[in-house]
Amino acid sequence: MSILQFRIWLHDVSPMVWRRFQVPSTMTPREFHGVLQVAMGWEGIHLYQFVIHGAVRLVGGRCPLSGCHTWQFATA
Repeated sequence: MSILQFRIWLHDVSPMVWRRFQVPSTMTPREFHGVLQVAMGWEGIHLYQFVIHGAVRLVGGRCPLSGCHTWQFATA
């Protein structure tokens, strides 16, 4: 099993709020969302979606065009 390292930050926030963490490569988007909640100190009360390689993967139920958190991932 390999380990993936992420560095995430909030846009338009000053001072910058960011976290760096490592997760197993076998983690599902739903599990990854749980890690984000803990890392950022959030309570999981907002809708969310993941965009992985340009494809939307809905994880937190139906997500309207606005009003939800969108996490975008791409390989370097």
